[in-house]
Amino acid sequence: MISPTNPANPNQDPGKDFHDLLANLANHNKDLAFFKDKCLNILTHQVDWPVDDLIGYLEDLRPENILTPKTLQELHAQEIFQDSEHLMEKYSILLEALDEARSSEARRLLWPYQVAISQYAMYFREVPSERVAIGIEQLVWKNYTFADASRDISHYLRHGTLRHCGT
Repeated sequence: MISPTNPANPNQDPGKDFHDLLANLANHNKDLAFFKDKCLNILTHQVDWPVDDLIGYLEDLRPENILTPKTLQELHAQEIFQDSEHLMEKYSILLEALDEARSSEARRLLWPYQVAISQYAMYFREVPSERVAIGIEQLVWKNYTFADASRDISHYLRHGTLRHCGT
């Protein structure tokens, strides 16, 4: 059964290379750009569900929204955080409802759900410089492995763009 608590994320070991690549992305200030590009690529090429709200949120996301340390109270006062929380809740509830109804439509929401959870998770990492890495790690699941992410990050570091194959 697919659910927001277990959307098909197998226990994968990211390995040292993955974490080294994430650190390299951050050192070159490309981590948020990669995250946004990857999420937008997924949502525009792998998803056939209307996700304009999620796309709009990602397009508006800026480094200061994620990388500036904030207390929980300060976060809740920010509109961008409120939008993030709303999107995470929306796609979690939709996925859960469709899965409970045993609807085949639930599978169509797996990627939007992963993206919504990923962008939301970034706000809660205590160390601001580690926040985007958490978002990228949250994108990993059975259909996008650590090996896939490592290849994408490596390509992005070399070329400044995503690979043009698969997700």
